[in-house]
Amino acid sequence: MQPKPAVASICGTCAHWRHLGEELGLCRLLAPWPGETRDEVAHWPATRRSAACGEWRAARPDALQPTSCGGCRHWRHHQEGIDPVDRRDQLPSWWSGAGHCMRHAPRPAGIPGHRAFWRATNAKDGCFEGAPFGEQD
Repeated sequence: MQPKPAVASICGTCAHWRHLGEELGLCRLLAPWPGETRDEVAHWPATRRSAACGEWRAARPDALQPTSCGGCRHWRHHQEGIDPVDRRDQLPSWWSGAGHCMRHAPRPAGIPGHRAFWRATNAKDGCFEGAPFGEQD
């Protein structure tokens, strides 16, 4: 018989989880992977408070904090921000503070000539895979 997961190991008590409301939040553990469209906005996955995974980490005052995109050595920002032709789902003020997350290399594809583009994030975004300037892998 499989033991039930401890109540403490749910998303709502995880250091990686950013609370959005009573029952909904964002898992900020992983940095965004490259996409297939130029300047595609990165969206972290929404999870329910009661969901769980095997990478749970206790949320404590002394727990690790996510690295902000603006302070990460994997993030590239142009002084004027990003000015995509189609702003999609963000306001112009968001794009002025946007850059590209280059934490992950593009994955190989099953078709020749496949292109990849790094996803756009805002300086205020962040994740737990980020690396502050001066930190080594």
